[in-house]
Amino acid sequence: MGSSLFWFDNWKGLGALYFLVPLEFGVDKTIHNVYDVMDDSAWNADKIPEILPEEFAEHILLHMKPPVVHDVLDKPQWILETRGEFSVKSTWEYLRRRNEPANAYKKIWVKGLPFRIAFFMFKVWRDKLPLDDFFRIVGYLMASKCWSCAEPKEETGQHLFFTSYAANRVWKYFLGHAGFALDGITFHQVVTKCWTTDVIRRLQPILQALPAVIVWKLWKRRNNYKYRDAESIIRVIYQVSTTMQSLVRVRKSGLQNVSHKWPELLNMMEAYIPKLKVTKGNVIYGCGKEVQEGTNTKAEAKAILEALRFCVENAYVLIELHTDLMMLKNVITGEWSVPWAITA
Repeated sequence: MGSSLFWFDNWKGLGALYFLVPLEFGVDKTIHNVYDVMDDSAWNADKIPEILPEEFAEHILLHMKPPVVHDVLDKPQWILETRGEFSVKSTWEYLRRRNEPANAYKKIWVKGLPFRIAFFMFKVWRDKLPLDDFFRIVGYLMASKCWSCAEPKEETGQHLFFTSYAANRVWKYFLGHAGFALDGITFHQVVTKCWTTDVIRRLQPILQALPAVIVWKLWKRRNNYKYRDAESIIRVIYQVSTTMQSLVRVRKSGLQNVSHKWPELLNMMEAYIPKLKVTKGNVIYGCGKEVQEGTNTKAEAKAILEALRFCVENAYVLIELHTDLMMLKNVITGEWSVPWAITA
């Protein structure tokens, strides 16, 4: 029984859980199924709070009966129509309103992050790793053991990547220096926090990539324990730090002497100011500002806007503007129009 636009008879009137959860919470409707939060015919009181915010989890546990699973087929209900019947009109309106698949997938891919790490994070977010809890969902019952723990517990994604002793130490080291607290939140919540936290622009992609690097190194540690040799927590922290160092070097090629120590790297990024390089001409005034990722055309347009602002503020009326982009020249002279605009 999947969480999708079709919901089933026991849940008629409520709709899919995805529509009850704020988008910024980070719940991905494509991976959380009713089956995942049930033990036989009862709710799993430990699993539901891991997936949903506290108020929704409490509402389900106290006020909703688990779906009754017998030898009777579920009756699908189309939740976009009050009668529960499918219609092309409601589907078209839904597709125009929502940007599918989910905002989470946009955050996984970071420029400069190795593809294998980003793709692994995609699999983690989709709960598609060959862990014991995955095999249980697909019908294989077996004894479960976490290979990376001194006192083995059940191997689940939540445990391996977040609540185990090693994972907790790693997360606390990196997020502690970034000013985040881990108390009272789940794995999906801490990842979403890294993706959406309000920091200076140049630090956003670094924190956005951090969860993927951490889970990748924890996964390699788990496999080393299972198939080869033990690997210390300090070693994992060092590997994550050096990977983040490489990412900063790729994204900020002009930054010299990038430290592999996470606290120093954060301080360096916060204090980083791009240097202006003048190759010709008599410069009276110059300034540099960081812009979001985009095309060269938009970057040039923002630079022109800043230059014109400076001229207006200083009452310069005779202005000679130079640009090497023909499109911007045509836009400024009124020969072309564009569908986008740079706002003040």
